[in-house]
Amino acid sequence: MVLYQIKKYFRKKHTTIVNKKAENTFNNLPKGIYAVTILHDENNNGKIDTKFMSLLPDECVGFSNYDDFGLSNRPNFKNANFNLDKDTIIEIKVIYK
Repeated sequence: MVLYQIKKYFRKKHTTIVNKKAENTFNNLPKGIYAVTILHDENNNGKIDTKFMSLLPDECVGFSNYDDFGLSNRPNFKNANFNLDKDTIIEIKVIYK
């Protein structure tokens, strides 16, 4: 089972990386609990390629509330979520494994 394939999402956007930085704005989101996932889809195939028996991504990813992850610290919604109740800026570190 691939752990990083995102099957359910509220809103999805694509952006371009410029000077090692990318920004996206989501407008008019209802208040609620959210988590953000970022994929640098280096080979443009629209999915997170994995390695090591499908447990770790082979491409660069980022998750809200995560500075790093591994086999013992895999991202999940419980740890990545945050309460959105006002305009918020979220900075996410993209992790290059």
